Amino acid sequence: MANDKDDLTIGPVRRFARCPKCNELIDAASTSCRYCGSPLTAQELERAAALQTKLTEAKSKANNRAAMVAAIKSLVVVVLIYSLWFLLRFFRGYGRAPRSR
Repeated sequence: MANDKDDLTIGPVRRFARCPKCNELIDAASTSCRYCGSPLTAQELERAAALQTKLTEAKSKANNRAAMVAAIKSLVVVVLIYSLWFLLRFFRGYGRAPRSR
């Protein structure tokens, strides 16, 4: 996997894959699973690594979307609370007679 221009990684990118036999997460450069010991072909690891990358990116997008929604909701709540506070102060002061010196 080549580094993209917008990629912020410094060193080489490590890829991970799920073992097709035991479904544990392993390094995609390995030749056998460190958990079940089964030998793995490069083709199996490449498919598993591509699937794992796709799943990780989808989860990342979902997390980013959820964080953005939470930030927008928080901003709306803050604006509403400030608006209510301002309206309460305005109407309390509006009903009073002006101060004379």
